[in-house]
Amino acid sequence: MPFTTREIESPDPATRVAAAEAALHPSEDDIGEKMVLNMGPSHPATHGVLRLVLELDGEIITKATPDIGFLHRGDEKIAENMQYNQFVPY
Repeated sequence: MPFTTREIESPDPATRVAAAEAALHPSEDDIGEKMVLNMGPSHPATHGVLRLVLELDGEIITKATPDIGFLHRGDEKIAENMQYNQFVPY
């Protein structure tokens, strides 16, 4: 239940009691299996380019945080001990 600015700034006692009761007795919509899933750089769907940290509520993705640049970092590490002409064809 979203709160309005007025409710947050100056809640009356009835609002506070209702909010506390709602927190103690969640509705069926609020009940779900919450999970954080790391769809990392070794996942077959990403091919080593991207890592996603997914927050799930049942089967619904509620938040996805991308972490990019894994392939670039790997190429940079491989090229550390090579000459330019050895790495460019790679």
